[in-house]
Amino acid sequence: MEEKIIVTIPVYSIARELFYQKWNKFYEESCTNTMYKDKYIDTLRDTYFPTNLWKYNKIIGYIEIRASKEDIIFEIYRSTKMRFPYRSKSKDFIELFSSLGNHFPILRKNDKELKDEIKFFLGMIEKQDFQRIKNLYVDYSCFENFIKYFDLRTFIDTELK
Repeated sequence: MEEKIIVTIPVYSIARELFYQKWNKFYEESCTNTMYKDKYIDTLRDTYFPTNLWKYNKIIGYIEIRASKEDIIFEIYRSTKMRFPYRSKSKDFIELFSSLGNHFPILRKNDKELKDEIKFFLGMIEKQDFQRIKNLYVDYSCFENFIKYFDLRTFIDTELK
């Protein structure tokens, strides 16, 4: 059965704002000399680069949405760890996380019904498959921007015959 990837959604161990709040708190607490505080904090930022960057360093998994001619399938890739220190210098392996029931049939569903069901499943996956990870952040921004303009029903009917 042929499948095509519709979109991949990154899952982060921590939200961007919270990550940078923690780093700023670390910089402030590390500085004891107020006279050269700004210079010291700049030196710390350079020292901890690229560990102190959020965008790609804090990804702990992906939710991949695929379409076949019969189903929408959700593949979950994630780290096996449950705790992720914000100042970590190592990256965890991300592997396929097998979870039952992460698909739904698409027969006799229009575009809006398919999109609504995808959003429902994404919420369930976030709650069930990533439930024990504190401060989890699933970045739906690209997905939301893409799905507004993408005609899923037409794509399935024409590309996956």
